[in-house]
Amino acid sequence: MTYPTPYTVGHHVRNQDASTDRFRASVTFTPPAEQPGTPVPVIQWAAPESAAGSRDGRQPAGYDRMLIDVELFVLPDFKPGKGDLIDLPGEGQFEVAGYPEDYNHGFHTWQPGNVIPLRRVVG
Repeated sequence: MTYPTPYTVGHHVRNQDASTDRFRASVTFTPPAEQPGTPVPVIQWAAPESAAGSRDGRQPAGYDRMLIDVELFVLPDFKPGKGDLIDLPGEGQFEVAGYPEDYNHGFHTWQPGNVIPLRRVVG
């Protein structure tokens, strides 16, 4: 049994270039961030559950207290890398803010999928 995947998002893989400047490594994406991403079927996306009670509508996650704008619910085989970009239809472009939360190793052997934390890309 798997969840239906009625939505499609665009995925841009982050490439770390060999050339760097003195401040940080230059970054490119495949496909480029200005173009549509590679289509990926997904289950849904939503604001984090705890965001309903927070003042700014965002959820802190992990030890570094990164703010998460959206959680993307995906099938088990889709595991984007940290820093990849996701195009959400009607929502804009988001950066993968951390590693996938994997819910596929329960006692029941059912693999419902992963939850991907996203941050809004601005500028």
